[in-house]
Amino acid sequence: MRSTEHVKRGQQKLVCDEFFDNFDIKIPEPEELEEAFKLRHKVFCQQLGYFAQAERNFSNLENDEFDHTAMHCVVLDKKLNKVIGCIRLVNPNPSNKLPFSEYITDYPIAKTDKEISRLVVCPKYRNRLSDLNIQVLIFNALFLSVNVIAEKIGLNSALIFIERKMARALKQFGFRLTEMTDSVELTLSNNKVSSRCLYKVDLIQSEELRHNRSKSFIKQIKYALYPEYHHYFRVPKQEQNISVFG
Repeated sequence: MRSTEHVKRGQQKLVCDEFFDNFDIKIPEPEELEEAFKLRHKVFCQQLGYFAQAERNFSNLENDEFDHTAMHCVVLDKKLNKVIGCIRLVNPNPSNKLPFSEYITDYPIAKTDKEISRLVVCPKYRNRLSDLNIQVLIFNALFLSVNVIAEKIGLNSALIFIERKMARALKQFGFRLTEMTDSVELTLSNNKVSSRCLYKVDLIQSEELRHNRSKSFIKQIKYALYPEYHHYFRVPKQEQNISVFG
C-alpha cells in the first residue's frame, strides 16, 4: 500500500500537471495587464456591483491609482491566449493609504505594508477538469503567485480585505490569517451588501514548503514567474537538482 506521503505527492503532481497543461501564469505584459483591467471591470463592476465610478467608465477598464506601482500577476488560457485570472500586490500611495483605506479610514499603515487585492477569475471557468475545480485551481495559483513575489522582495505578510467565506477558503489552502478589524458592510451599486474584514495573511516562505500541501505547485509557479532568477529562492541543497517538473 502506498504511503500517505506518496499519495500526497501524486496529488500535488496532478494539480501541477493539470494547471500547466492548460494555463500559463506570469507577470503581465502591458497588453495583458489591460486584459486584466477589462476582466476586473466585467466581474467586479458589471456582475458584482463594486466600484460604481469604474462601472461608468466607457473604456470598460477597472483600474485605479494603485495599479501604477502594484505588482501584478495573471493566468492565461493556453488555447485561447487570453487572460482569465489576475491578482495584484499593492504598495501604499504617497498619502500612505492602501485600497482598503477607503472603507477603514483609521487603520494605521506602515510604509512597508502591502495589500493583496483584485483577485478575480473569469466566471466561465467554473467547470471541472480531471475532477479538479478549475476556478479553485486558478484561484489557488494566483494566491500562491503572491507568495512567490513576496519571497522575492522579502515580504513575510500582507493585508487583505475580504469576506469571511474567502478567508475560510484561504485557510483551507493552508494560509494563516489573522482578523485585524471588525467587519465592514459595503453597499454595492446593485444594492447588495458585502460584509468584509481586514486580515493579515502570513505568506509561505521556502523553508515552510516542505510542510505545505502546495509545495510542488508553488515551486513550478516560481519558475514560471521568474525563470531567470532561480538563485533568488532559497532552495534546500537536497532539492537543488530537482527538475522543474519533477
